[in-house]
Amino acid sequence: LHGVVQRDLPWRGRQQVVAAQHVRDPHHRVVHRVHQGVERVAVGPDEDVAAQLEGSAGRARERGGFAATAAALARAAELTPDSAARSRRLLAAADAAITAGSLLTARTLLDRIDGATLDEIGRGRMLLLSTDVEIQTGQPEAFARATATCLRAAELLAERDRGGAEDAL
Repeated sequence: LHGVVQRDLPWRGRQQVVAAQHVRDPHHRVVHRVHQGVERVAVGPDEDVAAQLEGSAGRARERGGFAATAAALARAAELTPDSAARSRRLLAAADAAITAGSLLTARTLLDRIDGATLDEIGRGRMLLLSTDVEIQTGQPEAFARATATCLRAAELLAERDRGGAEDAL
């Protein structure tokens, strides 16, 4: 319905509808800022914009937009001043990229993570995601390494995420 209404409006009317939607919905404001490159005016890291992008990514995930989720989280990570939060956002972006079927993007995101800044759960998840990407992209010896990697991930997850540890096995 939204598209039909906009199609029948002159250009100026469509712009007013879009502008009104941006005012009402914070998700649309952030998406608009991303598409317009407004957040790029930040000279350096900007946690406020990164947090807005992370919130937008959460809403995109709820709607099944995993590629959009990965892109928003990756951009949020670029703007994140804290290295632990940056790694956490990169890990979430890689997870969304895998779900979206963007395995090369996921590999690139995983390579950018500083594993030393992650807690045990984060390191365990990173191992599992890396193994998933290696197997799905047909890396040599991926299956041979998978058993040891999954066992290590299960050890990291065991104390604080029993379900994750069981899934790793």
